[in-house]
Amino acid sequence: MKCENIFLEKLDSVIQKYKLKYIDVSKDSAFLIGNEFVLILTIHFDHMYVEYVYRDSNDNLISYNITSYIVSKFDSKDRENIGNPQNVSETLIAIFTIWSKGLPRHWSQLLSGDKDWLKSYNQFELSSKPKKVIPEYESILKKYI
Repeated sequence: MKCENIFLEKLDSVIQKYKLKYIDVSKDSAFLIGNEFVLILTIHFDHMYVEYVYRDSNDNLISYNITSYIVSKFDSKDRENIGNPQNVSETLIAIFTIWSKGLPRHWSQLLSGDKDWLKSYNQFELSSKPKKVIPEYESILKKYI
């Protein structure tokens, strides 16, 4: 199953609700562009990684790996009815099903463009240090944020 199909099929309701723009970047990465931020979604084997990108006060595009932080807020309700995945495709579908439920339930602030959540993220034990966006993504992202 092509990753783009999974991204769009499972996250369409989130994309529509928060008026995000979807851009397919590669066979395993996509951008969800919101109000002054971008979520970079990357699939690697049977995992999904998410980076949050915004423009800082020095006009640099800054990225945080927020995967662990996002997932830490998901609960059993987000994980309902995902079945018992038996292969990589089924696992990815289950992951995106969880994210499609959990993002709007726990992360509407982030998806709406509010950055207040970054304060608690920086206190999170698994938080990452901010880093500059890789040049190949920067050239695309600077058109949007």
